[in-house]
Amino acid sequence: MKLNDCIYFLTTRLSRELKKVFDKKLEKYQLTSAMWCVLMAVFENESLTQKELSDILCIETPTVTKIIDNLEKKGLIIRAPYEGDRRAYRIKSTDKAKEIKDDIFNVGNDFMQWVKRDLSPEEKDSVKHLLDKLYQSLQN
Repeated sequence: MKLNDCIYFLTTRLSRELKKVFDKKLEKYQLTSAMWCVLMAVFENESLTQKELSDILCIETPTVTKIIDNLEKKGLIIRAPYEGDRRAYRIKSTDKAKEIKDDIFNVGNDFMQWVKRDLSPEEKDSVKHLLDKLYQSLQN
């Protein structure tokens, strides 16, 4: 097998390049792509625990904890007590985060439009479908 025939290599190469370029676009907000993902997940559901965030984002719990620590230092999220479990916290966005929510959402949206700019509508659907299908097959 040639390296360029290896799906692992191709997706890893793509993932690294996406992260590098997206991180650059988020510099203005002093965020990384990982922080952006956590914020977007929290904006979608303000009652997630750290463990739930870890599961949704497919990131190890210690990594999510570090990202949350950094977002908390920036004043963008807080850990709120979780009723019934003193060890768990709900992750909530702050007013400061809500002030930049639309801006950082648009950065992500504009970035993805730019990434897909050379794809036809059918190719866009196909890429998403195929990546999800590969992921699902690995989960089984």
